[in-house]
Amino acid sequence: MTDALQGTAPRKPTLTEQANAPRIGRARFIGNLVGAVLIVAAIEVAVTFAGLKQILTIEGRPVPLPNHWALLVGSVVIFLVAIDLVVRRRHDRGQTGTDCVAILVLLEAMAISGLFGLLASVPPMVLVAVAGLAVLYLLVTLVILGGTKGPNAYGPPPLKD
Repeated sequence: MTDALQGTAPRKPTLTEQANAPRIGRARFIGNLVGAVLIVAAIEVAVTFAGLKQILTIEGRPVPLPNHWALLVGSVVIFLVAIDLVVRRRHDRGQTGTDCVAILVLLEAMAISGLFGLLASVPPMVLVAVAGLAVLYLLVTLVILGGTKGPNAYGPPPLKD
């Protein structure tokens, strides 16, 4: 396709421009988040098979699981990536990301507490209900609802591929 005013093809954004964009669309948000989770999961599986693991016995069979410290590091990495992506996605909707960051902090605190057994006195259904409602809110606000069409207070619309 050509640019109507100059007769040339529109300029394709560079990777640096895409990475530093203040706003991202739904597809890029989902793709980046899934990619980060897959990369961290692959690293944790590799670290587990390399020997940093703990063995649980389930129904009489030994099951190798990643070490809780490896899970903690992976969880923190995904948490930091998610904060960046969530704030930029909320900027696409013309809003600040403070509500979603607060929910991510809650979910990360629940994950770390569960990982180290700090919430043993809380019934599991309460944790599942709170986490489920938090994830539902994030799903609706970040994935289902679209962004603003034109420029907003956070900059121009997301770059197209």
